[in-house]
Amino acid sequence: MARLVYYQKEQMEFSSAESLTDAEAVYAFKRLKAHYKLSHRLEIHGNRGGGHCNSWRVHVAHNTTVLTLAHEVAHAVQFKKRGGDTGGKWHTKEHRGIMRRVMKYMTARLPEWKAQVGKDCNRRMQSSINKKEKESQTEALKRTPEYKLEHLRKLEKKAESRVKRATTHLKKIQRRIRRYTRAPLQEIPKLA
Repeated sequence: MARLVYYQKEQMEFSSAESLTDAEAVYAFKRLKAHYKLSHRLEIHGNRGGGHCNSWRVHVAHNTTVLTLAHEVAHAVQFKKRGGDTGGKWHTKEHRGIMRRVMKYMTARLPEWKAQVGKDCNRRMQSSINKKEKESQTEALKRTPEYKLEHLRKLEKKAESRVKRATTHLKKIQRRIRRYTRAPLQEIPKLA
């Protein structure tokens, strides 16, 4: 019950229910992790909302809110501050103070972070488009007679190289045979 009261007070104080996409949440967590020098990792799964933080990970649902992410990051900072001690209460004045700092840091930079995620998404999309165009150009090039002729010449050169290596190997074997047939075979001494 006390936890629910704490959450209600938190929601009244930080009325930011702005939703984040998964990519935005990952990027924001990455930046917060670097800023606060955390060793936690982020896991996103489930759709029921809420989150959880333990000694090694921060877990949030898909399309989480800024408030939830900040709350869980504040727990991670609190855990680091306590030196890894998992005992004691977690929803305290200490947590609220940390959360104020996290929210202040996060809300000031959130538009910039969202823009960066958008740029990254556009870059990946453009890269994918460029890759498909290059593949289609390569396929068109492979259908030309010039390409086919060049490919056949490469195969011919490769086959000639193999024949040359095989011929050299054959000559070495023939030389060894001649050497053994010229000199009489020496008897192998018997062990007594």
